[in-house]
Amino acid sequence: MFGTVFVYNLKEKIIQHNIMRKFTLLTTLLLSATMLMAQYTDERLFADYLRRDLSSWGEYIDATDWNKIDTKERLRLINYEYGWIATAIDSQSPKSKEYLANFFTHIEQIRPEISQSTYCTYLSAAYAYEFMLDKSKLFSAGLKSFNLCKEAVEHDNTDPIALTLKGNVDFYAPKAFGGNKEKALDYFLKAKKYFKERGNYKYLWNYWSMEMCIAQCYEKTGRLDEAIAQCRAILAQNPDFTYIRDEYLPELLKKK
Repeated sequence: MFGTVFVYNLKEKIIQHNIMRKFTLLTTLLLSATMLMAQYTDERLFADYLRRDLSSWGEYIDATDWNKIDTKERLRLINYEYGWIATAIDSQSPKSKEYLANFFTHIEQIRPEISQSTYCTYLSAAYAYEFMLDKSKLFSAGLKSFNLCKEAVEHDNTDPIALTLKGNVDFYAPKAFGGNKEKALDYFLKAKKYFKERGNYKYLWNYWSMEMCIAQCYEKTGRLDEAIAQCRAILAQNPDFTYIRDEYLPELLKKK
């Protein structure tokens, strides 16, 4: 009888110990995620974007384990990947290919949680980055990027991120390939409308990048006064937007 009670008590202690270990592990993971979120808030990452210092974006991406975060944080992370990889490539980061490979993987894994237009937008960007890394991939990557960009808007012509990407393509593409800065401006203005309808864009880098693109379109289409007004409107809300404040607006004022 004593032996049976002893074994029973021992099993109970082992079960309780295992439960406590799992609880401790879960608590540690939750605390780690909370600390990570506190360190890399949207407000902080946006402030660094305004100062043209995206090193914190790379740190956030490096520090975040895709397999240990929930869907909400995955959606947040992949949008920063979308913005970060071009900078990594431009700065010739040795991790550029790794970032891009992860981006491709994450796009497919998050696909059930995003719209088809957003899926095509991210995939278009991924192929554009692949072309940036290897200019010999004009048809295998560059053409895919171009077609996916158009497809994104066809799926949803109210998706502001898709519209912004299409605007960028029309802005930078040569006329022989369909480039048109007036059309680009139309896409950017539509994107602005739908960003505002969705709200919650105060610290959203995509929105403010699009606002800057509007100013550039005004300039390139000969509407210098509107470009200057656009820059001043941006600075009224974000006085630390260093590129506009210290470079772009002064250049426009010189032209005027």
